[in-house]
Amino acid sequence: MKMPRVLRILLLLLPGLLALGWYVTRPMADIELEDPHLYSELAARTLGRPYNANYVYWKRTQQQDLAQHPYRAVPPGPQCPYRDFAVEYPPLALGFFILPRLITDDLAAYLRIFQGLMALTVLATGYLLARILNSSRPAAAPHAEIAAALTSAFIILVGTPLLNRFDPLVALALAGATAAALSRKPGLAGVCLGAAAALKLWPIILLPVFLLRLHYQRDHRAALRTTLGFLALPVLSHAVLLPAAGMQVLSYLSFHSGRGVQLESTWSSLMLLLAKTFDLAAETVFDHGSANLDMPALSPFIPRVAAVLAVLALAAVYLAAARALRRAPDSPRPFLTSLLALAAALIVTATVLSPQYLVWLFPLALAVPCWRTMALYLLALALTRLYFPNLLLGYDSLMEHTWPAVVLLLARNLTLVLLALQAFRLTLRPLSPPWHNAHIAPCPHRCIHL
Repeated sequence: MKMPRVLRILLLLLPGLLALGWYVTRPMADIELEDPHLYSELAARTLGRPYNANYVYWKRTQQQDLAQHPYRAVPPGPQCPYRDFAVEYPPLALGFFILPRLITDDLAAYLRIFQGLMALTVLATGYLLARILNSSRPAAAPHAEIAAALTSAFIILVGTPLLNRFDPLVALALAGATAAALSRKPGLAGVCLGAAAALKLWPIILLPVFLLRLHYQRDHRAALRTTLGFLALPVLSHAVLLPAAGMQVLSYLSFHSGRGVQLESTWSSLMLLLAKTFDLAAETVFDHGSANLDMPALSPFIPRVAAVLAVLALAAVYLAAARALRRAPDSPRPFLTSLLALAAALIVTATVLSPQYLVWLFPLALAVPCWRTMALYLLALALTRLYFPNLLLGYDSLMEHTWPAVVLLLARNLTLVLLALQAFRLTLRPLSPPWHNAHIAPCPHRCIHL
């Protein structure tokens, strides 16, 4: 007797659900608690509650703030973010930090509530992944079962960072935008993409692909609705704080503009390889809330080179996307591969790369109709899991620049580069005549199609 479909889906999703339960109940290492602790203290100071001055301080002058306040400072009342204290995140992200604080002042309870919210976000993203698969693959394919299996694999491979940072919200917004675009709901697609940009800024680079697709479909009114929807949440979230904070509401931009070469970035892995091979001076320094690599021989030049390469890479993807979408504006494949190519290109060319950045790719990499693309993404997650937080080598080994950690980091970043190149090749490759205006096109690398 054939197993009911709902039961098949639940069985495929069960490993992921068990992993989520374990993540929530297990004790957390200090490195895993840094981000949610920061979120809690930002929310506490905003609401006028006691906060830890080690995490929240005025204009990032920690020593001055600690001199004025005790370790557990008590503000005179609710404070204005960006004006009264520094915040490195956009205003919409701050709203999600505040929600659990409205329920509890206990840090442990705050963490569990926040983790529960992120767990629900991941499952909702998995549901939207099923919707994307349904819109981009043949009707006979078991879309829900595939999405459940991929979601379970994703949850297990990412590990605890999945629930301790707000990046699943970005993945959910990207999944919503993609699903809405494929369902021909341009206004909703714009709102979801705008939400992703209001949380993490970088998704703004995906907007041209949405608009190019609608342009070549000759639906200019839909393009206008997408644009207006995109502007809604970024404008509204900043406008709420604008009367009190003024232009300081944009101060988080200057924070990120001054960041160095993060230890886990593609550039850092190359620098570490050179340093280990030729015995060059290199050390791990802590700045802007992350571990960065300082290498006097290369550090002054890398940010400029990275910026130029990022512009060139994104320009190449835009040109390939325009060419592919012009040839087949109604086919989901060039749309999906263009989104993935842009996101992956930005990640591998940037000087900043953290494990949670791979969460952004969840609804993009696993929606592309190619097993090779999925395998590269899952492999990148697995390699990251080996050193962060402490599964095999431990993050300390990376900060100490040991050979095993350097080789592992180089392998992970090479996998991400291959993922970006694979998505770019899929975008470049023209659709064969039988599939030119079809609902979905085959992968050119003899992949097994879902």
